[in-house]
Amino acid sequence: MGASATALSVSSYLGISNDVTNWIEVWLNGTRITQAGNWTITSPTGSLATIPRPITDAVLTFTATQTGTVQIVGARRPRRTSQFSENRGVAARDLNQVLSDITAQNRETWDKINDVTGRAIVAPPGETLAVLASAASRASSGACFDASGNLVSCVSIPSTTFTAGNGITITGTSPKTITSNIQGSGPITITGTNPLIVGCATCNISSRATALTLDLSAYSVMQTLGYATGGDGGGATFKKVAAGTPFTDQYIATGAIMAAGSGYANGTYFGVLFSGGTGTNAAATVTVAGGAVTTVTVTYPGSSYSVGDVLTIPSSLIGGSGSGFTWTVSAITSPTGSFIDSVGTRFQIVMPDIGIDARAFGVKFDWNSSGGDAAATDNFTTLTNVYLFAGASKGGSGIFATGGTTGGRVLLTNGTAMYCGSNGAKTLAQPYGVNVKGQGDNATALKPCNAWAASSNMYELCNSQSHQTCFNTMLEDMQIFVSPLQDTGTNANGFAVVYTNNCQQEGCGLRNVAIFTGACRIGYKLEIGYGGASYIPAARDVQIVGGQKASNCAGNTAAALSITNFGTTSIVLDGLTIGGLSAGFGGFRDSGLVVGSGFVEIRQYTAEQVVSPLIVNITGGLGAGMVTLKNFFGDPGCVWFATLASTNTPGNFSVEGPMAINSCTSGIVLDAQPGGTNMTSPQVLSKAFNP
Repeated sequence: MGASATALSVSSYLGISNDVTNWIEVWLNGTRITQAGNWTITSPTGSLATIPRPITDAVLTFTATQTGTVQIVGARRPRRTSQFSENRGVAARDLNQVLSDITAQNRETWDKINDVTGRAIVAPPGETLAVLASAASRASSGACFDASGNLVSCVSIPSTTFTAGNGITITGTSPKTITSNIQGSGPITITGTNPLIVGCATCNISSRATALTLDLSAYSVMQTLGYATGGDGGGATFKKVAAGTPFTDQYIATGAIMAAGSGYANGTYFGVLFSGGTGTNAAATVTVAGGAVTTVTVTYPGSSYSVGDVLTIPSSLIGGSGSGFTWTVSAITSPTGSFIDSVGTRFQIVMPDIGIDARAFGVKFDWNSSGGDAAATDNFTTLTNVYLFAGASKGGSGIFATGGTTGGRVLLTNGTAMYCGSNGAKTLAQPYGVNVKGQGDNATALKPCNAWAASSNMYELCNSQSHQTCFNTMLEDMQIFVSPLQDTGTNANGFAVVYTNNCQQEGCGLRNVAIFTGACRIGYKLEIGYGGASYIPAARDVQIVGGQKASNCAGNTAAALSITNFGTTSIVLDGLTIGGLSAGFGGFRDSGLVVGSGFVEIRQYTAEQVVSPLIVNITGGLGAGMVTLKNFFGDPGCVWFATLASTNTPGNFSVEGPMAINSCTSGIVLDAQPGGTNMTSPQVLSKAFNP
């Protein structure tokens, strides 16, 4: 019956005794309602246990008012509480009551299990069903039929409720077709009818290129997957930033003087920091003539600037007087890390704790010898972008010497990444505070293109145009690879594969690096030493390989490693190997390490196919520099291991054992200084030359 009620009449035969839970089942809206605390049965005739049977005036009363459909189903539990007496007749009424009781029980059973309209699961005639598994083993599982048609537990479900949902229909036989009201939530999409396709375009974003095409506005942070292919932002984390927020990895491209100002001191000023605008740390070389700023050359593009930013320069940085100068940013670079999604949401790439993988900025390690430069990606822009991103100030003043933090680590994977730019018109520079780390000097390589101009350095540690000290700029666990015969027949005019003029103190230099120089170029050059007297571990476990003889290089006797005009800095070279090309490739290299300044300590130095592994020519007295050589070995091609030029300051060079002449054909030290004495064989004791 459908009703809202508390008490209901029960006009049917009821059982014996007064255990009503063994008489009937009560269902409300399709759910069985247990008796305890929920309902009772009474009769106005009297006690259920003693009034005559059948009982026809029973009343079922709910404890609380109920609304809905109530079904009262007979559930008589078979049993006998008394028996007919022996040796006497049975009254018709008593017999009818017993038969009615039995008939009622049979009817109730038939209603439950008959094979047409019953409520039980039955198999067709002639089939049998296996016994169910135990309750413990089938708990919280779905029901399925196995290959024999028996009911078994199958897919685990999260609770005892397993529903399809309102409006869902399942039709067909093989396959089933599911239709209507199946919806995804958030980024999940469900399309089709048979089969259904569950999709999530923003759950597994394969690359930065894919992210550009999606609406990611609902997310505050997102991450791309790993690197199925090189480059393109794989494995990077991005955070949403407010509309109009400049990206950290966008840099000044161009700008112009809007007002030249007046009253400034004439001169050329290097490493001058701009002030103003939305960004930080942009620097330039500024020329003042006639009291006005006449040229501005940006030498470090800073980060986070916006088009239209109006920048100024404090007069204290350009002579101490003058005013009125302004310079306006007219263009910024396009980011290769951060991006804008399909609806304009801005996502800033994030620096991971362990460092930023260069592939997140699009660097591709796809150069190989079979395809050469033509088949490889030019990574000049992407390498520059990731270096500048790592160098962006992270708090405080951003200047190490006065506190604050700046810089970070760039990680290079295994393989070779080629870079070219405009054939060397601009050098690839590793900024202040940036550590670039590969996976080993035989695993990771950067390769300048074969078209690189002979009159340009290929790689710089620090900004050579700043004319200021540079700290914590380390290149490690990798190689820089120049094709063996590149620059043949040219005079590289003192230009190097790796160059620095201001690297200073611990954390600046090369560590576990191999440099392949090509034919006629300096491998590693240190000069000038802006920033004053200091200390630099310039090379630890460094190999410099390559180099032809001078006659094949337009008379250029380029050193593999050159230290010139580096001031009074203390320089350590620890674990140095220099090897020239063989005679069959135009070798041997004429000179290995040439020292023209600084206080240089050389330890564990091996030279092979180099005519003069060490040349010392420091003029200006003992205060201009000294050289100590310890643990050195000369292999084939060597004539004299160390050569002291005739103009070298006497007393500034000493050797310490162990020393091995090996294949040096003449001896250990050629002392061309006035009154000098050569060392032709190894000695046990240390020796200073012409003190």
